[in-house]
Parts: sequence; structure tokens; C-alpha cells
Amino acid sequence: METFTFKTRDELIFSINFGIPEQTDYSGRIRLSVDGQEILNSSGEEQRSDPELFPAKFEMPDEAGSELKITIEGDEKMWDVGYRKMQYFWN
Repeated sequence: METFTFKTRDELIFSINFGIPEQTDYSGRIRLSVDGQEILNSSGEEQRSDPELFPAKFEMPDEAGSELKITIEGDEKMWDVGYRKMQYFWN
């Protein structure tokens, strides 16, 4: 199990791609929480039952000062993890 923690300074859009790229026994899980509240929880079992949905991309807006925590278990992988500063069309 690996856990990554990020503290945001600005309002931003956070994005991540995830899934189990190779066929395995699909043991694995990814969890994403913001300030202790779970936002994303996906398991390898979901990928086994709905393979057309994976690899998956997840995006979410995030407020300044938030703590993002990503936990990965088993064969689950994440890639192209990134963020971009929130932009408003009226600015």
C-alpha cells in the first residue's frame, strides 16, 4: 500500500488516470479523499466486472488549503496525475 498526500495552495482542478493496465487477478484499490472525506473509491473488482470503463479518468475541483490523500493498494496504478489552476471565464 502506498499513500500520497498533497496540500493545495490555490483553487484548482485535480485530475488522475487510474486502473489495472495488465490482466491480473484484479486485486487492488484506489482511494482519494479531501480533508478526510472520501471522494473516490474504486477497486479491481469493478474493473473486472466493467472492463469497458477502464482505464478511467477522474477530475474534480478543489479549494485552496485542502489536503488531498491518494491511497493505492495491490495492482492498481495511477498515471498522468496533475492539476491546473482554476480559471473563471469572467476574469
